[in-house]
Amino acid sequence: MQRPPELTEEEWADYRQCQAEENTVLAQVVDREAQLENGLIDSDDEYDFSWDINPAPDEQTWPSRLEVLAEDFLHAKNELTLLDEAGHVPEHPLGQALLDQARHAQGLAATAQRAVSTLPAAPGLPPAMTTAVLVPLSAAAAHAASAVQHFAAAAAIAAGSSGRLAEHLQWRIVFHHADGRPELGQAAETSLTAATEFTGRAELRRQLLPRPVSTALPPTPPVTASSVAPKRR
Repeated sequence: MQRPPELTEEEWADYRQCQAEENTVLAQVVDREAQLENGLIDSDDEYDFSWDINPAPDEQTWPSRLEVLAEDFLHAKNELTLLDEAGHVPEHPLGQALLDQARHAQGLAATAQRAVSTLPAAPGLPPAMTTAVLVPLSAAAAHAASAVQHFAAAAAIAAGSSGRLAEHLQWRIVFHHADGRPELGQAAETSLTAATEFTGRAELRRQLLPRPVSTALPPTPPVTASSVAPKRR
């Protein structure tokens, strides 16, 4: 979420921290009531409240981390392209460029998986909130892993053919690549869903994930010279 123009950076940071703390307390109240109803504790006094969701003063909060991860996934979906503006597959060797894209996606998938692994040990998170965040976050990691597989499959096809690619191989590359990019989009969406479990504000999804305009695949993949290397920020 972007900082409102009427707030300074310091005021915005304070606001976000206060909101995160408030949401954490509310989530723990809900978790306490659930434990009472299910007989896990006998009274309110038995519930141990914890107030800090920040791993360290100089580190991002979990909501901020997941928002950044969602933005990275969305940026990768938009930037890791194969076809040029005319809808053509480049004629120069694609293996290395597609492998670079697979490695980029792998890095994002590894980040999502680390988040899945470390979240349960984060201090100050009630069990109910941890579970609620882990569900979409695990989905994000799975979508990212699927994207890696598609990009890697496209790279393997390109690397396994010397010289000009046959038309049927071009199509296989196009389809694998076209299947991989939406997986990154799904990873972005589910990462942001995980972030909203902390913040409780669904408008994050509307702001960071505008509805994309669908485009049809080209009727044929003719070969022409163009670069497929991922664009850098």
